[in-house]
Amino acid sequence: MARRKLRAEQDSGSERSPTNTELTLEVSSLLASIDGLTEFWPKDEAGKPVPLGHASMPAEAADRISQALSSISGSVAKAAAVLEQTAHGLGPATDPATAEAHARLQSATSFLRDLGILTPDQPEPVKPPPILPQQTAPEVKAAAMGLADGPKLRRWEPIEGEIALRHAVRGSALETKLVSHPLLDWLGLPNTIDNLRAELRRAGLPAVLLLHVVIGTALDKLVARRLYVDVSIDDLIEAIGWDPRSRSERESQRRTVWRWISLFDAMKVIGRRPGKYRDPDTREVIDLTSDDALIRITGRRVPAQLALDDSVPPLEVTYVAGPWIEQWRGNHQVLTYFGDVRKLGDIPARRPSGAWAQAIGLALQQCWRERSADADVARVGDHNILTVRFKPFTRRELLDMFPPSPTVGDVLQSGNPKRAQEYWREAITQLKRARVVGFYKEVEELPDKRQGWADAWLTQPLDIRPAEEGRQAIAQIAQRARRARRPRAASSSVG
Repeated sequence: MARRKLRAEQDSGSERSPTNTELTLEVSSLLASIDGLTEFWPKDEAGKPVPLGHASMPAEAADRISQALSSISGSVAKAAAVLEQTAHGLGPATDPATAEAHARLQSATSFLRDLGILTPDQPEPVKPPPILPQQTAPEVKAAAMGLADGPKLRRWEPIEGEIALRHAVRGSALETKLVSHPLLDWLGLPNTIDNLRAELRRAGLPAVLLLHVVIGTALDKLVARRLYVDVSIDDLIEAIGWDPRSRSERESQRRTVWRWISLFDAMKVIGRRPGKYRDPDTREVIDLTSDDALIRITGRRVPAQLALDDSVPPLEVTYVAGPWIEQWRGNHQVLTYFGDVRKLGDIPARRPSGAWAQAIGLALQQCWRERSADADVARVGDHNILTVRFKPFTRRELLDMFPPSPTVGDVLQSGNPKRAQEYWREAITQLKRARVVGFYKEVEELPDKRQGWADAWLTQPLDIRPAEEGRQAIAQIAQRARRARRPRAASSSVG
């Protein structure tokens, strides 16, 4: 986590440094929090604290640690500033209490450095990679669908006896649980179900894009063996395609992005993925049971003069991949992916057709990956062009998975339902322009009628195929799937 500045306090309009008493109280508060962390933070064989995102970290400990980190985030920031300001010593006139507190602080911060929360030098925030594949693992899909359903609270219901909500899709083995801690703590809000619902209503399709950017950036850094991700909120705004046109709009977008990241931290994906998966090296069946958040926030850097105001969004946020993602990093059979969400983020979404293009693109990339193993791959024509075919899609399927705003239902029930056809045509055009869609054809003609056309339009079979890069990826996946099926078929015939 980047170093932080002490909160600038105002005294008759001028800044002043904290008094010795203030420093003593601040350090004492931090040390008490760190003492609590050291008691229950799991250690490795060498006595070093286990990284928060490591697979060996128990889920219960990860929850307690995440809550503790949310409460000491401000104190950690001030601790870094205290060390920075007193790097050359406290001076001969320092009172004994402050000197003792400073000595204890230097000892305690070695624990924070072991965790990667404080670093000797201020690191530059990482930037999201220019190409970010959409994470299509069922666990990420479950969380993404919950975010997309948030504005209308569709499929979200309270959990009896808890301040928590659950999101379940019919037929899915996975569900998403939204807990109040540490979400409402990060945001400085009362611990109520109504506040959880309010945060969900602020989510939607752009939050789904952000989820893919945040997870993709974490995975990119895990590959580079960097566990903690320190990223600028402004870089995340850019990565999802937002372009603030004023200072106030930028502040609003920073606040929104921060709330969504806090939301991700509070969402647990629970359940066991169906199917049988084997370790690529040992060939043993692996258990894909999830009960984890996909990311964990470990810190934030807020504007110095507003460090104690929880309503102010941070300039930077530090987080790690959740234990489940960290455990399976590099295993593309488990952590599947497809396409590039930054292409979708680059589609202007201020108009409904742009939002529809993003929603359709996310659904297509999810479905293309899920159906890749069974795709019909061939080369056709004089130029031997690669082509892939799938079971036809429908508009209902593609607009329902990650609903845009306005939803297709909103438009069809409006005074001008024909706008839905216009938004769809413009969305497909934008996806072709972005090189997400390479081929589009309506398999069957629609009946010629003025009344009752909407249902037939929603269920019309559609042949939609990816652009060249996507076709190449699907061909490789299908080829690997065929090779994997041959040994099973041979062993079945022998038996």
